[in-house]
This record gives sequence, C-alpha cells and structure tokens, in this order.
Amino acid sequence: MTTVRPFFNALAVGGLTTAWSSLALGVLPLRNPRATGWVAKRWAQSVLSTCGVEVLATGLDQPFDAPSYLVMANHVSLFDVPALYAVMPFEMKAIAKKELTYIPVFGWALALGGAVVVDRKSRARAIASIDRAAETIRAGQSVLMFPEGTRSTTGTLGSLKKGPFHLALAARVPILPVGLRGTAAVLAKGDWRVHPGTIQLAVGNPIFTEDREDSEAGRAALSAEVAETLGQLASMRNRS
Repeated sequence: MTTVRPFFNALAVGGLTTAWSSLALGVLPLRNPRATGWVAKRWAQSVLSTCGVEVLATGLDQPFDAPSYLVMANHVSLFDVPALYAVMPFEMKAIAKKELTYIPVFGWALALGGAVVVDRKSRARAIASIDRAAETIRAGQSVLMFPEGTRSTTGTLGSLKKGPFHLALAARVPILPVGLRGTAAVLAKGDWRVHPGTIQLAVGNPIFTEDREDSEAGRAALSAEVAETLGQLASMRNRS
C-alpha cells in the first residue's frame, strides 16, 4: 500500500486540478474575485486531504489588517502552492511563469483568473509583469510569489532574485514572509510521486516598505532582511 498510494495520489492531484480548474473557468464570467478565491482554496484543501497531507500552521493569529500583502515564501516543492492556498486567511493571486499557462485547463484558469504571468525569457516583458503586479497589489489584491525564482533542491534557502524587491518597493505594501518545511518529503523536485505527510508552515511578522529607500542599496538591504527571515521561518527557529 505504501508503494501504491503515491502513484494514486499523483493521479488524484491531476484529476482534482483539472476538475477545479474547470470550475474556475465556469465562475470567471461572474467577475467575482471571491468566487475564484473560493475555488482556489477548495482546490488546495481537496488536494491535501485526498493525498493524506496535513498542514500545521503558526502565525495565523495576526490581525492581517493591511489592505493587501506581497506574500513571499521559500520554495522547495510544487506542494508549497496548495499548502499556502489552503491555510492563508485572505485571497491571493499568484505570480506564475509563462510556461504554466500552456497546461490545458489549469493554465487557462491560471491566466484568465488574474495570475500575473511572467515571461522570464524577455527582460522587457518581465519588467512589465512587475508593473502589473504592483498595480494589482495597490488595488487591494494580495499577491503570492517565491523570491528564489525556482525550487531549491537542497532544502535550504537559495539566493533571492532582484525582481521581487523592485516589486515590493514599487507597490509599497507590507511583505508577509512565510516559511515552509516538509513539502519536499511530500513531492520532491523532479519526482512525480506524492507521499502522505505533514507540512509545517510559519507566517512571520509583516516587513513594512513605506519608508524604504527605492535604490539598489535599499533593495539589497530589504532582500537581506527577507532572506534572513525566510531562513529562520523555514527552519522553524524561534517559533513557539
């Protein structure tokens, strides 16, 4: 059973993602962000429960009283995404690479549902994506991104890209750092088998950007602060 379940879990993830993406396409004509947010949360929760994955979250007792946040999380697994969508108490739009929009049904729902799509092969289009993301956040919609830009294969935090901090200082909204641990044991990078398990998720205190200097030095200082915070959260240090 232990060798068979990861196979069936993988099939279940594909089926559930297609089904919920189809529903998302169905509610898009309503032009109701709450409807698409509801679909995203239910998709995430159904994937986790079906695969036998539990998320243990800390830091959710904060007031979360800002109009919107730029949520930054460490990235080690594709299961980081459902873990975040399942437990975060507000709606989020994702920043997603363009290649994901080519996936039938899921990619269509992702693009049409308001995700900020980034073409990493074109610097000009990537900059335009940052501008669109900043407009989205300033309009009151929280955005989720992984500042490493790719999944870590070592389990430790990789170097952070510059783009997220251009975005943070363009939008001037709080950064909400989130650390994830245990997702690679559920689904490792380069693997397709989905294992039951427990994911730990720690939400840190907001990092405010209003008074930060929008310069190379200011962005570097902000990046260093976020990297230190994410490293602590992902290792679950200093958590009660």
